[in-house]
Amino acid sequence: MDAPDHAGISETDPLLRTRAIDENTLTGPPPTNWHEFKHPKLRQFPGHGARIKWLKYLGCGSEGIVFKARFGDGDPVAVKVFWLTLRPRYQCPMGKFKYDTWPFEHESRNVALMEKIRWVMSNTGTNPNGSFKIREGPKTRYDALRNLYSFSDESRQSAQTSTRQGVTDAPPFPPLPKCFGWMRIQRDQVPHVRPHVEGLVNDDVDWHWATIYEFVPGRTQDLVVGQAHLDFFYAMGFSVQPYKPNNWHGGRLVDCNDISTAVSGAWHPTFVHDFEAQEYFWTLKHTLDGAMPHSIVRPPKHAGKKA
Repeated sequence: MDAPDHAGISETDPLLRTRAIDENTLTGPPPTNWHEFKHPKLRQFPGHGARIKWLKYLGCGSEGIVFKARFGDGDPVAVKVFWLTLRPRYQCPMGKFKYDTWPFEHESRNVALMEKIRWVMSNTGTNPNGSFKIREGPKTRYDALRNLYSFSDESRQSAQTSTRQGVTDAPPFPPLPKCFGWMRIQRDQVPHVRPHVEGLVNDDVDWHWATIYEFVPGRTQDLVVGQAHLDFFYAMGFSVQPYKPNNWHGGRLVDCNDISTAVSGAWHPTFVHDFEAQEYFWTLKHTLDGAMPHSIVRPPKHAGKKA
């Protein structure tokens, strides 16, 4: 695949730069020192140069559009194409600072952090202390950061074990869909769908960021699986957005922009909550009634400015 044309946008332009990605491909274990936990970077999808076969439209929202696709002869995956290629400009209405998240950057950091925790917990031989001790019922950003620190190289290589009150074992890592990395996709490669859908895109570039995930079919929510996610998020001190049926399949969270970790500016203690799955999942459906069916239309050879 040819390198995308940035249409006059320099690689050094602050609107294009992101500290949330690594140009190295996502192969082998992730770096797990404390600096990397504080500044997680998602590595590049190894199959980014393969031919894409678009299989099915899965959904869209304010952040982007999602398809089921296959790269070369590989297994089907979910491809999330983000509408905004450039970082939103910060706004200061009435002299007050307003924090605007960039969905691609926020999600990349989240899934990169999940990759580190998943790897550390699945390779318990790297932890001489045995279990992972975390602060019970984190209420502040500091509490949540301390819980993240428990999975870092520095914490695991320490000979000290915590016997303080209010410390507990970390719950098992939930079955979050795996992320296979990020890539760039030319706008004219993104399929149109019928009925038409579109989002706000940057007209001065002709490509989009995308993240590649394990494909998880839509199915009725499984409360046991969902509870495992909610328990882990609360134990780690993640803030969790209200339930959106389309973002959970079979109790598995398929949109990691619905959570914020302590290293994110979007984190807020109000959304760190010990949820019960029966209350959080106000419907077990994975889609809302009345959703209109869409079908893929082959992309035109010369796409316009809208994705």
